[in-house]
Amino acid sequence: MPDIENCRVGICPVTAFAGIWTTSWRTNDSLDWRCRTGVPNVSRSCRLPRVARTVKAHLSTLKALCWAALWSAVLTTFIVFAIQSNNRCFLIVNGASWIWMLAIAIWLWFFFFLFFNSNRSRLILIGSSALICLAMPNVDRSPVAVGEASVVGRLRELAHAVKVYQADHPLEGFPSNLPMVPPSKDAAKVVTRYEIQFTTSRSKPGGPVDGFVLQATPLWRECGYVRSFAVTDDNQIHFTIEPRPATATDEGIH
Repeated sequence: MPDIENCRVGICPVTAFAGIWTTSWRTNDSLDWRCRTGVPNVSRSCRLPRVARTVKAHLSTLKALCWAALWSAVLTTFIVFAIQSNNRCFLIVNGASWIWMLAIAIWLWFFFFLFFNSNRSRLILIGSSALICLAMPNVDRSPVAVGEASVVGRLRELAHAVKVYQADHPLEGFPSNLPMVPPSKDAAKVVTRYEIQFTTSRSKPGGPVDGFVLQATPLWRECGYVRSFAVTDDNQIHFTIEPRPATATDEGIH
């Protein structure tokens, strides 16, 4: 019967079938070959080195994944905070959703760069990234214009709610305070970028409130939001680039 303990450390019988018991040093390849020959009670024991190598390879891959994920998170956090600390308008102009998208893209780039174990794969990644960066200037991205369009849309929503209140309360006229309006998709961005003011007026003392002005004044002029907007009871949007709230006498948007 073959010596199983010796077989585990790479010392297996040479002539097991003939019944002559001698030992010799065997490499892992020859041990695997003997396991394939079907020697009784040897195959299971000789399979252990291969299982150990497989487990070791899986653990090595898992360790590489964990280290790549950890260092990618550290580098991404450092880059995002460095950009924000040097440019206060970065978050205000682009918005939190765009920042999260950028952070995820940076994290994925670092993750694959650190996980790849060959310079060829890393060069392919760098080349692909360079081509994408060269195509970026052709992408039309105007976050300030989008922000201004959002505040104009919000002013129209509020003005419509005020007019609905007037139709329901003809003797009272327009409300003294803004009615509750369900926030739209971009309402949160408007609140962080503009100050909304609502004022009313009467054409006749003691009569119903028949006039109002809704004003949106930018809070971050240094970030590119330089236009103030206003909407009046005639639903006309007015704007000005002067550092003050817009009024009904300013130029209108047609």
